[in-house]
Amino acid sequence: MAKQLTFLPTILMPEIYRPFIENESFFVSKIEGIAEEGFYKGIEIAGIHDKANRQKISEITSSAGLIVTQWMTAVITEKGLDLSAVNQKSRQYAVSEIIKNIALAKETGASTIALITGPDPGEGQREKAAESLVQSLKEICTEARACGLEVIVEPLDRHVHKKMFLGPSAETASILSEVKESHPNIGFAFDTAHAALNGEQMEEALEIASSLISQLHLSNAVLDNRHPIYGDYHIPLGEPGFLTYPKAVGIVKKAESLGIFTGKSFRISVEVRTNENEDAHYTERVAKEFLKKLLAEEM
Repeated sequence: MAKQLTFLPTILMPEIYRPFIENESFFVSKIEGIAEEGFYKGIEIAGIHDKANRQKISEITSSAGLIVTQWMTAVITEKGLDLSAVNQKSRQYAVSEIIKNIALAKETGASTIALITGPDPGEGQREKAAESLVQSLKEICTEARACGLEVIVEPLDRHVHKKMFLGPSAETASILSEVKESHPNIGFAFDTAHAALNGEQMEEALEIASSLISQLHLSNAVLDNRHPIYGDYHIPLGEPGFLTYPKAVGIVKKAESLGIFTGKSFRISVEVRTNENEDAHYTERVAKEFLKKLLAEEM
Protein backbone atom coordinates (compact mmCIF):
# COMPACT_ATOMS: atom_id res chain seq x y z
CA MET A 1 0.00 0.00 0.00
CA ALA A 2 1.42 3.40 -0.99
CA LYS A 3 2.34 5.76 1.81
CA GLN A 4 -0.20 8.56 2.13
CA LEU A 5 1.29 11.95 1.33
CA THR A 6 1.83 13.97 4.48
CA PHE A 7 2.35 17.13 2.44
CA LEU A 8 2.12 18.17 -1.20
CA PRO A 9 5.51 18.56 -2.92
CA THR A 10 5.60 21.91 -4.69
CA ILE A 11 8.06 23.69 -6.97
CA LEU A 12 9.00 27.35 -6.54
CA MET A 13 9.55 28.04 -10.22
CA PRO A 14 10.75 31.70 -10.25
CA GLU A 15 13.74 30.80 -8.08
CA ILE A 16 14.71 27.44 -9.55
CA TYR A 17 14.30 28.73 -13.10
CA ARG A 18 15.44 32.28 -12.40
CA PRO A 19 17.67 32.57 -15.53
CA PHE A 20 14.50 32.11 -17.64
CA ILE A 21 12.34 34.53 -15.68
CA GLU A 22 11.61 36.75 -18.71
CA ASN A 23 10.68 33.80 -20.94
CA GLU A 24 7.04 32.99 -20.26
CA SER A 25 6.92 30.35 -23.01
CA PHE A 26 9.66 28.46 -21.16
CA PHE A 27 7.54 28.42 -18.00
CA VAL A 28 4.47 27.22 -19.91
CA SER A 29 6.54 24.38 -21.36
CA LYS A 30 7.98 23.45 -17.93
CA ILE A 31 4.51 23.43 -16.38
CA GLU A 32 3.39 21.05 -19.13
CA GLY A 33 6.31 18.79 -18.23
CA ILE A 34 5.52 18.99 -14.52
CA ALA A 35 1.91 18.03 -15.20
CA GLU A 36 2.97 15.06 -17.32
CA GLU A 37 5.52 13.81 -14.79
CA GLY A 38 3.07 13.96 -11.90
CA PHE A 39 5.47 14.29 -8.96
CA TYR A 40 4.73 17.88 -7.96
CA LYS A 41 1.24 18.57 -6.67
CA GLY A 42 1.62 22.33 -6.65
CA ILE A 43 3.51 25.07 -8.46
CA GLU A 44 4.51 28.56 -7.37
CA ILE A 45 4.83 31.10 -10.14
CA ALA A 46 5.39 34.80 -10.73
CA GLY A 47 2.94 36.98 -12.62
CA ILE A 48 2.28 36.01 -16.23
CA HIS A 49 1.88 39.02 -18.52
CA ASP A 50 0.59 37.37 -21.69
CA LYS A 51 -3.11 36.52 -21.60
CA ALA A 52 -2.70 33.48 -23.88
CA ASN A 53 0.01 32.11 -21.58
CA ARG A 54 -2.23 32.66 -18.56
CA GLN A 55 -4.97 30.68 -20.25
CA LYS A 56 -2.57 27.85 -21.19
CA ILE A 57 -1.28 27.57 -17.62
CA SER A 58 -4.81 27.55 -16.25
CA GLU A 59 -5.83 24.77 -18.64
CA ILE A 60 -2.74 22.66 -17.88
CA THR A 61 -2.94 23.00 -14.11
CA SER A 62 -6.71 22.49 -13.99
CA SER A 63 -6.46 19.31 -16.03
CA ALA A 64 -3.58 17.98 -13.92
CA GLY A 65 -5.04 19.03 -10.56
CA LEU A 66 -2.00 21.21 -9.77
CA ILE A 67 -2.41 23.81 -7.02
CA VAL A 68 -1.17 27.21 -8.22
CA THR A 69 0.25 29.91 -5.97
CA GLN A 70 1.13 33.22 -7.61
CA TRP A 71 3.71 35.39 -5.92
CA MET A 72 3.33 39.17 -6.15
CA THR A 73 6.97 39.74 -5.15
CA ALA A 74 8.03 40.99 -8.58
CA VAL A 75 5.34 43.66 -8.87
CA ILE A 76 5.90 44.68 -5.23
CA THR A 77 9.64 45.04 -5.81
CA GLU A 78 9.49 46.63 -9.26
CA LYS A 79 6.91 49.23 -8.24
CA GLY A 80 8.24 49.79 -4.73
CA LEU A 81 4.91 48.85 -3.16
CA ASP A 82 4.59 49.01 0.61
CA LEU A 83 1.47 47.41 2.08
CA SER A 84 2.63 48.43 5.55
CA ALA A 85 3.33 52.07 4.62
CA VAL A 86 2.48 54.56 7.34
CA ASN A 87 1.78 57.13 4.61
CA GLN A 88 -1.80 56.39 3.58
CA LYS A 89 -1.40 57.51 -0.02
CA SER A 90 1.49 55.05 -0.46
CA ARG A 91 -0.46 52.29 1.28
CA GLN A 92 -3.54 52.81 -0.86
CA TYR A 93 -1.46 52.80 -4.05
CA ALA A 94 0.14 49.51 -3.01
CA VAL A 95 -3.25 47.92 -2.33
CA SER A 96 -4.68 49.12 -5.65
CA GLU A 97 -1.76 47.63 -7.58
CA ILE A 98 -2.14 44.25 -5.85
CA ILE A 99 -5.89 44.25 -6.49
CA LYS A 100 -5.22 44.87 -10.21
CA ASN A 101 -3.20 41.66 -10.26
CA ILE A 102 -5.76 39.49 -8.45
CA ALA A 103 -7.90 38.99 -11.56
CA LEU A 104 -4.78 38.13 -13.58
CA ALA A 105 -3.79 35.53 -10.99
CA LYS A 106 -7.27 34.01 -11.25
CA GLU A 107 -6.90 33.82 -15.04
CA THR A 108 -3.70 31.83 -14.53
CA GLY A 109 -5.54 29.25 -12.44
CA ALA A 110 -4.18 30.40 -9.10
CA SER A 111 -5.99 29.52 -5.90
CA THR A 112 -3.57 31.56 -3.77
CA ILE A 113 -1.74 34.87 -4.06
CA ALA A 114 1.36 35.45 -1.96
CA LEU A 115 2.66 38.75 -0.62
CA ILE A 116 5.58 40.35 1.18
CA THR A 117 5.45 43.63 3.08
CA GLY A 118 7.45 46.83 2.91
CA PRO A 119 10.70 47.95 4.56
CA ASP A 120 11.04 48.26 8.31
CA PRO A 121 10.15 51.87 9.22
CA GLY A 122 12.04 51.66 12.53
CA GLU A 123 10.93 50.89 16.06
CA GLY A 124 9.05 54.14 16.55
CA GLN A 125 6.80 53.56 13.53
CA ARG A 126 6.18 49.81 13.77
CA GLU A 127 2.86 50.08 15.59
CA LYS A 128 1.49 52.36 12.87
CA ALA A 129 2.96 50.08 10.18
CA ALA A 130 1.12 47.14 11.76
CA GLU A 131 -2.16 49.07 11.65
CA SER A 132 -1.54 49.94 8.00
CA LEU A 133 -0.75 46.34 7.12
CA VAL A 134 -3.89 45.03 8.81
CA GLN A 135 -5.98 47.48 6.81
CA SER A 136 -4.19 46.62 3.55
CA LEU A 137 -4.62 42.88 4.05
CA LYS A 138 -8.31 43.23 4.88
CA GLU A 139 -8.89 45.16 1.66
CA ILE A 140 -6.90 42.66 -0.41
CA CYS A 141 -8.58 39.67 1.23
CA THR A 142 -12.01 41.10 0.43
CA GLU A 143 -11.15 41.34 -3.27
CA ALA A 144 -9.38 37.97 -3.29
CA ARG A 145 -12.27 36.19 -1.62
CA ALA A 146 -14.63 37.46 -4.31
CA CYS A 147 -12.40 35.59 -6.77
CA GLY A 148 -12.17 32.50 -4.57
CA LEU A 149 -8.52 33.10 -3.67
CA GLU A 150 -6.52 32.68 -0.48
CA VAL A 151 -3.99 35.36 0.48
CA ILE A 152 -0.75 34.28 2.16
CA VAL A 153 1.89 36.56 3.60
CA GLU A 154 5.58 35.77 4.00
CA PRO A 155 7.55 37.57 6.70
CA LEU A 156 11.20 38.27 5.85
CA ASP A 157 14.14 39.17 8.05
CA ARG A 158 14.07 42.51 9.83
CA HIS A 159 17.70 43.25 10.70
CA VAL A 160 20.07 41.16 8.57
CA HIS A 161 19.51 41.36 4.82
CA LYS A 162 16.05 42.19 3.45
CA LYS A 163 15.23 44.37 6.50
CA MET A 164 11.47 44.30 6.05
CA PHE A 165 8.85 45.39 8.54
CA LEU A 166 7.15 42.02 8.86
CA GLY A 167 9.70 39.63 10.28
CA PRO A 168 9.36 37.91 13.68
CA SER A 169 6.85 35.06 13.70
CA ALA A 170 5.06 36.26 16.84
CA GLU A 171 4.37 39.69 15.35
CA THR A 172 3.34 38.17 12.03
CA ALA A 173 0.97 35.76 13.76
CA SER A 174 -0.56 38.59 15.78
CA ILE A 175 -1.23 40.70 12.67
CA LEU A 176 -2.57 37.82 10.58
CA SER A 177 -4.76 36.60 13.45
CA GLU A 178 -6.36 40.03 13.64
CA VAL A 179 -7.07 39.93 9.90
CA LYS A 180 -8.36 36.36 10.10
CA GLU A 181 -11.08 37.32 12.57
CA SER A 182 -13.01 38.87 9.68
CA HIS A 183 -11.20 37.44 6.66
CA PRO A 184 -10.71 33.66 6.87
CA ASN A 185 -8.83 33.54 3.55
CA ILE A 186 -5.58 34.84 5.09
CA GLY A 187 -2.61 32.60 5.79
CA PHE A 188 1.05 32.51 6.81
CA ALA A 189 3.77 31.47 4.32
CA PHE A 190 6.50 30.15 6.62
CA ASP A 191 10.10 30.41 5.39
CA THR A 192 12.81 28.65 7.40
CA ALA A 193 15.61 31.01 6.33
CA HIS A 194 13.70 34.09 7.43
CA ALA A 195 12.85 32.61 10.81
CA ALA A 196 16.50 31.63 11.33
CA LEU A 197 17.79 35.07 10.30
CA ASN A 198 15.36 36.65 12.74
CA GLY A 199 17.11 34.67 15.48
CA GLU A 200 14.14 32.41 16.19
CA GLN A 201 14.12 28.85 17.44
CA MET A 202 12.48 26.96 14.59
CA GLU A 203 10.24 24.71 16.69
CA GLU A 204 9.02 27.64 18.76
CA ALA A 205 8.34 29.72 15.65
CA LEU A 206 6.32 26.89 14.11
CA GLU A 207 4.27 26.56 17.29
CA ILE A 208 3.52 30.28 17.32
CA ALA A 209 2.39 30.29 13.69
CA SER A 210 0.87 26.80 13.53
CA SER A 211 -2.80 27.79 13.29
CA LEU A 212 -2.08 30.15 10.38
CA ILE A 213 0.54 28.37 8.26
CA SER A 214 -0.64 27.43 4.77
CA GLN A 215 2.64 26.46 3.16
CA LEU A 216 6.31 26.07 3.95
CA HIS A 217 9.51 27.06 2.17
CA LEU A 218 12.52 25.00 3.14
CA SER A 219 15.06 27.73 2.56
CA ASN A 220 18.71 27.84 3.61
CA ALA A 221 20.82 30.75 4.84
CA VAL A 222 24.25 31.40 6.28
CA LEU A 223 23.85 32.63 9.86
CA ASP A 224 27.50 33.52 10.55
CA ASN A 225 27.83 37.29 10.11
CA ARG A 226 31.52 36.88 9.26
CA HIS A 227 30.75 34.82 6.18
CA PRO A 228 30.74 36.53 2.74
CA ILE A 229 27.23 35.23 1.92
CA TYR A 230 25.70 35.91 5.32
CA GLY A 231 22.01 36.53 4.73
CA ASP A 232 19.12 35.46 2.53
CA TYR A 233 20.59 34.39 -0.82
CA HIS A 234 18.49 31.24 -1.42
CA ILE A 235 21.58 29.05 -1.41
CA PRO A 236 21.60 25.26 -1.92
CA LEU A 237 20.71 23.13 1.08
CA GLY A 238 23.47 22.07 3.45
CA GLU A 239 26.63 23.80 4.62
CA PRO A 240 27.68 26.59 4.87
CA GLY A 241 24.01 27.23 5.62
CA PHE A 242 22.10 25.99 8.64
CA LEU A 243 19.53 23.85 6.80
CA THR A 244 20.91 20.34 6.55
CA TYR A 245 18.79 17.33 5.65
CA PRO A 246 18.38 16.18 9.30
CA LYS A 247 17.25 19.69 10.27
CA ALA A 248 14.74 19.74 7.43
CA VAL A 249 13.35 16.39 8.57
CA GLY A 250 13.01 17.77 12.09
CA ILE A 251 11.16 20.84 10.83
CA VAL A 252 8.70 18.79 8.78
CA LYS A 253 8.12 16.33 11.64
CA LYS A 254 7.49 19.21 14.02
CA ALA A 255 5.01 20.76 11.59
CA GLU A 256 3.17 17.46 11.31
CA SER A 257 3.13 16.95 15.07
CA LEU A 258 1.51 20.37 15.48
CA GLY A 259 -1.30 19.30 13.15
CA ILE A 260 -0.32 21.86 10.52
CA PHE A 261 -0.89 19.34 7.71
CA THR A 262 -4.30 18.30 9.00
CA GLY A 263 -7.35 19.18 6.96
CA LYS A 264 -5.57 21.25 4.33
CA SER A 265 -3.62 20.88 1.10
CA PHE A 266 -0.31 21.73 2.73
CA ARG A 267 2.46 22.56 0.28
CA ILE A 268 6.21 22.37 0.84
CA SER A 269 8.78 23.80 -1.57
CA VAL A 270 12.56 23.80 -1.54
CA GLU A 271 13.62 27.40 -2.15
CA VAL A 272 16.90 27.39 -4.05
CA ARG A 273 17.93 30.00 -6.60
CA THR A 274 19.68 29.20 -9.86
CA ASN A 275 22.02 32.07 -10.72
CA GLU A 276 23.20 33.04 -14.21
CA ASN A 277 25.53 30.47 -15.79
CA GLU A 278 24.20 27.75 -13.46
CA ASP A 279 22.16 24.73 -14.55
CA ALA A 280 18.53 25.26 -13.54
CA HIS A 281 17.63 21.69 -14.46
CA TYR A 282 20.27 20.40 -12.05
CA THR A 283 18.91 22.72 -9.32
CA GLU A 284 15.43 21.29 -9.88
CA ARG A 285 16.63 17.67 -9.77
CA VAL A 286 18.41 18.23 -6.45
CA ALA A 287 15.36 19.98 -4.96
CA LYS A 288 13.09 17.18 -6.17
CA GLU A 289 15.29 14.48 -4.67
CA PHE A 290 15.24 16.35 -1.37
CA LEU A 291 11.44 16.39 -1.35
CA LYS A 292 11.30 12.73 -2.35
CA LYS A 293 13.52 11.81 0.60
CA LEU A 294 11.31 13.82 2.94
CA LEU A 295 8.20 12.08 1.65
CA ALA A 296 9.84 8.71 2.18
CA GLU A 297 10.52 9.46 5.87
CA GLU A 298 8.24 7.95 8.49
CA MET A 299 6.72 11.22 9.60
